Amino acid sequence: MQTSQYKTLSSITLLEQALATHLGYQEVILLANLQDAYTLILEDIAKYSAIFCSPLAPIALHEAIYTQKLKPQYLDLKLDGTLETRFVEKILTEETETFILSHHQGIYSDTQSIQDFTKKHQLLFIEDASHTLHLPQKSGATFTIFSLEELLSAAEAQGAFIATDSAIQAQHLRKKAQGGFKQRKLWNYDLISHQPNKRLSPLIAKHAYQAFLELENNHLQMQNIHQLYFEALSHIRLITLPTQEALLPQPYFPIFLTPALFCPKEDIYLALIEAGISIEVGNKPIYKTTAFLDEKISRFGVEEVYRAQFLLPAHPNMSEEDVKFVIETVRSVLETFAYRGCSF
Repeated sequence: MQTSQYKTLSSITLLEQALATHLGYQEVILLANLQDAYTLILEDIAKYSAIFCSPLAPIALHEAIYTQKLKPQYLDLKLDGTLETRFVEKILTEETETFILSHHQGIYSDTQSIQDFTKKHQLLFIEDASHTLHLPQKSGATFTIFSLEELLSAAEAQGAFIATDSAIQAQHLRKKAQGGFKQRKLWNYDLISHQPNKRLSPLIAKHAYQAFLELENNHLQMQNIHQLYFEALSHIRLITLPTQEALLPQPYFPIFLTPALFCPKEDIYLALIEAGISIEVGNKPIYKTTAFLDEKISRFGVEEVYRAQFLLPAHPNMSEEDVKFVIETVRSVLETFAYRGCSF
């Protein structure tokens, strides 16, 4: 008969192995949340060095950059939500040591050019895939960071994990993640420092593993929902869509309002919410928030994407009738507010 302690420990291993196999990595390290995942990697980077990152990356990343005393160098985006690389050389400095590529809202950015750039300039390459549990290919990044949000409800937790092909790096991260905890035998452990424990709870890992068993089916369902959105919304002149090739399986579908609808967009949002659609918006550019305010910084593409983007629901338990309701409601609301528009 297995002990409960053995079962508790095995849930972590089971999920790590399943995720590593699914994503094609040698090692996966489960952690309590996204900020812990970012911090675990960034705390090995020299203080006050510069780091390329997206202003629309998860707030947890910017908090980790701030607490580790690193200097962000904000990248721009193209208007389709993919990373703009044309001007990266111009902001590269001798202090730059790291490049973090974020696939903004699950819109896949080309990784080959970034891999070439980081090799050329000998930068640490980190991939932020926190908006999806599916990537079409490996990027060549030393570390790729994922969220468990697809597998866990907000009531359970917001776990995360780091994927890598380096056994040495994985061993180093595991040791740091357990903080001051050192296991010897089953009832014999020690606390050797005051460092916090960043590991995912075994109970949460158990819940996540059960959800993982449905992941492929869920991804297929989300892709089917995305296809319905593409077919129905691609001809609406008031919005633009990401390319089908760039959009990764995820429980929402990004659309971009044309600039003519920027003025009534708050009313558009409220009308969709009142109609019963759980529409969302993405992160505000971090340099425009009070905590990270920097009025000297402006990134045209990033700011246009933030102003334009809505996220329509595409979670796998939606029926075809649900999707059609969203489509018809979006079409109706956009037509209702189109007459107001903006003049520039």
